[in-house]
Amino acid sequence: MRIIILTAIALVAHLAAIPGLAAKNADKKDSNDPLPNKIQAKDKGKQESSYFKEIGGKNLDQWMKELKSRDPGVYENAIRTIVLFGPRAKTAIPIVIAKLKSPYAYQLDVSVKVNSAIFLGACGLGDEGDDEALEGAVKGLAGLLDDSQAIVRFHAALALGRIGRAVAHTGAQGKRALQKLTSNLKNTSTWEIRKACAAALARVGMPEKEAKGPDRVVIDELRKRLTTLENCAQVRMEAAQTLMILGSPADGEIRSRLIQTLLKVANNKKEDTTVRIWANVGLMRAEGVKEDRLNFIGKLLVHEVLGVRCQAARALGMIGPDAKSQISRLKEALKDKNSIMLGWIFFALENMGPAAKGALSSLEALKKKAVKKEDKALEMAVEKVMKTIRNAKLAKEDKDKNKKPDRKKPKKNKKPKGGDRFDDD
Repeated sequence: MRIIILTAIALVAHLAAIPGLAAKNADKKDSNDPLPNKIQAKDKGKQESSYFKEIGGKNLDQWMKELKSRDPGVYENAIRTIVLFGPRAKTAIPIVIAKLKSPYAYQLDVSVKVNSAIFLGACGLGDEGDDEALEGAVKGLAGLLDDSQAIVRFHAALALGRIGRAVAHTGAQGKRALQKLTSNLKNTSTWEIRKACAAALARVGMPEKEAKGPDRVVIDELRKRLTTLENCAQVRMEAAQTLMILGSPADGEIRSRLIQTLLKVANNKKEDTTVRIWANVGLMRAEGVKEDRLNFIGKLLVHEVLGVRCQAARALGMIGPDAKSQISRLKEALKDKNSIMLGWIFFALENMGPAAKGALSSLEALKKKAVKKEDKALEMAVEKVMKTIRNAKLAKEDKDKNKKPDRKKPKKNKKPKGGDRFDDD
């Protein structure tokens, strides 16, 4: 059973079933609703909102009352509707947390737990002033990672990943969530849980202080997902991506084991190609960029499988300006007729900044084709990429122009030590 597909279908069906989904009387004042339809810019810490004022004939306060129902069907309908109220949905967080904190939480209907997790991941926790709600949400979601039902653990992991780095701000609760995500990398009920946990760790596992490096246990467990312990290529690919994002651990022994594993995976011709792509990126993150590894990735931009092509373009984008030797291949890849692939090529070129100036002529040619075909979406996308590259180029020129000459004796360039991050420009 594919959890992701079923969840998406259920959500679409639910939205279709809500009567009067369009905002009702959006421009009229409602004296019964104390919450404004639009939040003024002067209200610090709040976003301007033009979300629904009323859904299914009920305002937010009325839906909140249904959230307190003991009927799981009523609760589920309410929680899935409240999230559509945008930033104002945060007012429901204490009620949801109270349900999960209850000593009888283990008896909750599976759907109640699943939709509570989805809600907590979708309501934008982590903003200033969310401290109490954030801590309660992290504690509740960490508890759901021990649930007997796989679908509950899956959605708890997804929710923690969406909350991201803010999880670490909850102290002991954040550490507990990190440990449970790490332990669930070994979950045998379904590969989807392992993949969701590996993806969540890319954000939750980021150290608050970069110099400290990521948690050694997290890195070692992710590393093990790249060995024969893991039989799912999608999990291996997610683990390799997360290892690249987190960077090398401070512990020399763990770092050495990680590099050896990445090297073995990157050079294994029997391994899934997408896994090899990210193993190569991980090695360059740890040891520095090497042309043979860049060439391996660049050649895959014309691979017959769309997924491989997209991952290759995405990888070059993550590396950024250091992958400038692959600009010619990215220019050639602009002939790809698949819109998803073109999106990743645009991502790569934008992330390369001034280094991608050589692709401007090819982008201009693609724009002319888009205009001729009256493809407005493609035309706007290409224009955005070109603008980004040109602005980055001008910014670099201004910086170089205003840079004061260094009169000191020039020092010899040293090779960066392993663990340096790729340029984020």
